[in-house]
Amino acid sequence: MSVYKVNSDLPPSIKIAQINDMVFELNGKFNEASMNLSEIDALYSGTGLSRKYSRKVNLGHNITGSGAWSVWNHWRSETGYSIWSIEVDNFADNNNNKLYLDDIALTYMGEASSLSITNSFNKVYTFNSNIYTDVTTEASTEQGTDFPLIWTTSDYVYIGDTSTFNKIQFVFNTVVSGYDIVVEYWNSSENQWKTLSTTSDYLSDTTEELISDGRLTFSTPDGWGQNTVNSVNNYWLRLKTNDIPVTGSGLGSTAYQITKADTVAGLLKLSNNEILDETWKWCYHETTNGTGSTYLTIRNDGASAYEGDYYIKSTSSDTNLQNYFVYNHTYRLDYQNSSYDENTALSYLYDVTDLSGEISTNDLVMFSGSGLFSGSGIHRATALTEGWFAGAVCKYTAGSGSNAKIQNFGKVAGLKTENKDNIVCGNRLWLSTGAGIVTNAAPDGIGEVVQLLGVAIEGEKSGTVTALLQISLDYSVNS
Repeated sequence: MSVYKVNSDLPPSIKIAQINDMVFELNGKFNEASMNLSEIDALYSGTGLSRKYSRKVNLGHNITGSGAWSVWNHWRSETGYSIWSIEVDNFADNNNNKLYLDDIALTYMGEASSLSITNSFNKVYTFNSNIYTDVTTEASTEQGTDFPLIWTTSDYVYIGDTSTFNKIQFVFNTVVSGYDIVVEYWNSSENQWKTLSTTSDYLSDTTEELISDGRLTFSTPDGWGQNTVNSVNNYWLRLKTNDIPVTGSGLGSTAYQITKADTVAGLLKLSNNEILDETWKWCYHETTNGTGSTYLTIRNDGASAYEGDYYIKSTSSDTNLQNYFVYNHTYRLDYQNSSYDENTALSYLYDVTDLSGEISTNDLVMFSGSGLFSGSGIHRATALTEGWFAGAVCKYTAGSGSNAKIQNFGKVAGLKTENKDNIVCGNRLWLSTGAGIVTNAAPDGIGEVVQLLGVAIEGEKSGTVTALLQISLDYSVNS
């Protein structure tokens, strides 16, 4: 079966049975997902590979001590909601990042360009009946007086700023259907208005042709330059329509607000409908490379009896704040780790040529951005053949202790085995640095012996052995 919508016309007993079926199935899927994550955790823990995503990171949910909520910071109050922040390390912007409130996903709005609470454009004009109207003040005001936008196919809305931008937030009062919106920018190299494309410029319109609160987003186009509109020099964007909307009043859609949507305040702007629907949002702002804070919206109004559970304010008591963040709710984050390096996490099939000229085809090789046997972590996996340098991270002392260091085994000269039958494809290998012997088990000779946590790729070839070298190595000392 699958999750589906229950028909409201069905008898109550059937609806309850269907809902129960879906609840049982969802519980099973959640438990299966939890097991999948446990398996992935174990795989990463066992291999030491660089991990792309940090999973199930609790944000400030510390139930020990008083004032455990204090890692949260109130950033800004708005009508019906507030914006709170909490620091996060090693965060990388990725559309796959997820933040959950009690296992319910918030909407990720991406990375904010600044913390400025001033998100108004330098100028916003409407151009109707060949007349420019300056609506900059109204466009930057949360509510107030609405203003008409596009009336006919000869009208425009001009949006300008002193620097380029790529996200515009619209909040409407009245809306009408029938628009076919075109978004243009001034291309200074071609000295003309050019249309933004949904493909090459990644133009996205969540207002659905000016009929619902939402955003225009796009990638900054090449050649976008400043020009003069109504005697003001800015980076200008303009909107027009190819079709006349069904207006009734003759004015078309009217807006309360047109603002920048790349600041924290702009990205997290909530409409009245979003507050009623509890469509909470979050974003990220970086202060230093890989370090910054997540910002998220939380309801800030309601009956006083529900303060600390249903909502909180900047003025809420320590008890209510701790009740909200620690005891009543859990915020959990899944996100890309900025320290992830695919060069130390990806395995490749690679053709290796040894000094005898023989080619080992499709050997498993791991690459490291730090070079051969330098630094810590995963190192280059290479064929152990004559002429190659062999090395690994290992625990090393003169027979006791556990200090870790880089152990360079030196250039492999005359690498040999006690018996070529000992080298079996898929088996773990041992290397004696003293005797220069690779075997399927620990050599008997005196000297340091290190087990390679890799596998034999091939058998012996003309006195050479190909093996996979990985990061963590066990060691023993024969005596």
